Amino acid sequence: MELLFGPHIVVISLGALLLAGSEVLFALSVAGNDRLSFRTACAAGVCAAASLLGSLMFFFPVYRVPIARLSELHSGLIHRIDRFARPQTSGAVVGRLGEDFSELQMSVPQALGAVLIVVVQTLMLIAGAVAGAPPLIIVVAAVMPLSALAMRQGAKRMMPAATIAANRRGDFLGAVGTQAGLHSAPVSNGLRHAGELAYNNCEGSYWAASVNQANAYTYRTVLIQSLTLALNVFAVFFATTSSGPHSLIAPAAVIFFSLTLASGIQSTVETLQRVGVLGLTAERVRLLENFHVNSTYPPVRHHDLDRVYKAIRAGDTLVALIGSTGAGKSVLLDALCRRLPDSEVALIPDVDPFAPDDANASGLNLARTETLSGAAQLLLLDETFKNLTARQERAELESLAKQLKNNGKQSVVVLHSRSNLDCFDTVVNI
Repeated sequence: MELLFGPHIVVISLGALLLAGSEVLFALSVAGNDRLSFRTACAAGVCAAASLLGSLMFFFPVYRVPIARLSELHSGLIHRIDRFARPQTSGAVVGRLGEDFSELQMSVPQALGAVLIVVVQTLMLIAGAVAGAPPLIIVVAAVMPLSALAMRQGAKRMMPAATIAANRRGDFLGAVGTQAGLHSAPVSNGLRHAGELAYNNCEGSYWAASVNQANAYTYRTVLIQSLTLALNVFAVFFATTSSGPHSLIAPAAVIFFSLTLASGIQSTVETLQRVGVLGLTAERVRLLENFHVNSTYPPVRHHDLDRVYKAIRAGDTLVALIGSTGAGKSVLLDALCRRLPDSEVALIPDVDPFAPDDANASGLNLARTETLSGAAQLLLLDETFKNLTARQERAELESLAKQLKNNGKQSVVVLHSRSNLDCFDTVVNI
């Protein structure tokens, strides 16, 4: 609630109280009068005014406030995406963020609002019914623990299923974005086929997780329906065996009480569990919002970054980036990638990202393809040559330099060895 509404939760709570209170007050006013009277009309007018005011105080901030607050938070997270995602994983991360924020802006506020109204309305109804018919307290005492048990048992299946489904959806959206990139750029048939295979695997996993989540919701619904059925059967029994002068003990009133209580319990359990499931979404956003780079992770050395950037602007065709293991070469390459427009730069990993886990597929083919037919003017090669011998590496570097000059492109290469530094125009040692 603090994440979505902040101080506006006070206004929302008052709105829920006015909405629920006006409905209960109107029901009591009508039940206490057999015919229309001036008093009943005045009560109805007051209830209508309270309902209108409550609607304004409740619905406007419930939907408007989270959109404004979360839009600002989303923009901040996107600008800080380099702290919790690499270029290779940014597609899945952005897809997951979009899914999370869509839920937080629409589904969660609706669920929280429903919880507030149902809880307030149910408490008022129970208080009025118990005051007029004390035996109904037995129903409340029996139903509430059973409701908590149904919610707990449903949550045991729903929480894990919802988390897995959300993760699979993030992977699927990332695969969709990658596929779009592959089909919009001239790449090899082998890479395109590998991308399509990865896409199909992600899609299959996503649908399987969605089915599992639906089964968990079905299990929860069966528990709640069993509880409400038992409550309604008791209502019919109590209404046919009890009698009294008070209007709340009348058969119709008892059945109305039980039906309303059953509906309230069902809505409360469903919405609370939905808030619980979607609360995991809020927790993920909180973790990203408060995420800090591990102190052992090499920070970006802006002095070295400026040196590389200066060499690029000077027109150097090949720039080498060297340094000891853990010095932050890949970190600096990622920072350089984010510093330039997407249309101007391409980051080539050391392996084919769509290759099977047991394959030793070098990123050399990706680099060659991007050099010859890619749109990017600057290629960033992250240890692409590390599995080559010194002679093989030299041959590849000479071929790369020739192709870069022919196509008017440049490249920054993270080197694993220092055998062929003379092939580069500039060497930056970090």
